[in-house]
Amino acid sequence: MINPYQASNQKLGIDINLLDVLSETDSYWLKSLLWPSKKDRSELIEKAIDFYQTTPAQIIIEDNFGNIRSILQD
Repeated sequence: MINPYQASNQKLGIDINLLDVLSETDSYWLKSLLWPSKKDRSELIEKAIDFYQTTPAQIIIEDNFGNIRSILQD
């Protein structure tokens, strides 16, 4: 059984349409989705991109959520 309160020892992303924030083009695209008036969100996404660039996560491109349990147990 998966414990939702267990401390995390890794970062994992599961997405079917992956944006690679290490790519300048994808980073710009992601930033363009934010409303210009939402400065706090803009700052938050900048911090998240900076964080990911220094400590990348394991990324899995997946469109079948039936595999999530086995992915999380690994």
